[in-house]
Amino acid sequence: MKISDLDEEQLQAIFREQVAPRFSATGPALEAPKLTIVGGQQGSGKTTVVNQLMAEIENKPSTQRVVVDDLLYFVPGYPEAARQDVLAAQQNVGDVPDVLGEALLSHAFENRHNIILELANPNAIESFYFEAAEQGYEVDLRLVATRQADSWTGVLNRFDRSLDDENSLIHFFEKEQHDKTYSEWPNAVLQAERSHMIDEISVVRRDNELLFQNKRGEKKTSINWLYPVGAYEVFMLERNRGMTMSEDRHLQEAWAKLITSRRLANNRATKDLHLADDWKALQQTTSFFNVLQPSPHNKPEQAEKWLKNMRKDMINHMQADNRIQDDESRQRVWTFTDAVNTRANELVQQLANDQTNADSTPSIDVNEKQKQQKFTIRRFTS
Repeated sequence: MKISDLDEEQLQAIFREQVAPRFSATGPALEAPKLTIVGGQQGSGKTTVVNQLMAEIENKPSTQRVVVDDLLYFVPGYPEAARQDVLAAQQNVGDVPDVLGEALLSHAFENRHNIILELANPNAIESFYFEAAEQGYEVDLRLVATRQADSWTGVLNRFDRSLDDENSLIHFFEKEQHDKTYSEWPNAVLQAERSHMIDEISVVRRDNELLFQNKRGEKKTSINWLYPVGAYEVFMLERNRGMTMSEDRHLQEAWAKLITSRRLANNRATKDLHLADDWKALQQTTSFFNVLQPSPHNKPEQAEKWLKNMRKDMINHMQADNRIQDDESRQRVWTFTDAVNTRANELVQQLANDQTNADSTPSIDVNEKQKQQKFTIRRFTS
């Protein structure tokens, strides 16, 4: 029998006898419960943020943590099958983990508990808004903004470590799935800021450092934020943020281990990935350019690389399956495009001027080509 062929009675028994005793919140009902959705692509650091929120929350006994990947452990036969062939095992479970996750959510709603939900799929987000609103919950969206290079590295690192640990639960996300989810999240952010069902929206780094936060006023309308909208812009800037030298060194060290990992080379899920080539391609998606402030790294070649990657990110999300349709959001993206173009060129010009002023040999025209060079992200409409 396929794992996904479990009937409703069997699923209820698994939830009642295994999942609920281990994961269900047991505290008293709350007068004003909250649903916090922690969103981002696979490998972005959502689980780290969820764990930090759980550690900091005041009503911990009355707070339900929902991480669907954890529920794979309770699917009969999955942990052992995943050790043999993780891709086949994941396909075989069907929607069983989602069903168990829904049961946890229903239990929390019924008992008026806080909920902290980890979510990788941006297309599922609205269904949770509606359900929470119907239950009288406050809804918070916490977005984990992480570079594509860092999150894909995180996916591979986690898989490699789990293969080395006999007690670790194995699961894996293929690169196509990771990249698709990555391209869809910016549109979910734009839509969230237009939704009247969200009470608070935040953008954080993978260590839960807060970068942006906005809240609703007393009346829930699409324009009733306390502060100007800005989650989309901060989200895009952070996930395209220029690398620091230490971050670049850490990424290089991580990939040196991944490329030489015998576990990855021998596993069906990863043996055909050509990791050395992937690493070369990944290096083209990062730069040292700092668009937020002057930096010695703000040179023309770094600016050009940064703008190229930012433009690619924008085009990909504007062409994603969940692409935005309304003119207001499109105009917002265009305005942001113009702003980053202008800012990048200003910083390149400033560095060129600083270098010219610092030169003690006036007969030499320092970096004239650099001073004149301009970079542009072309506008796009589809």
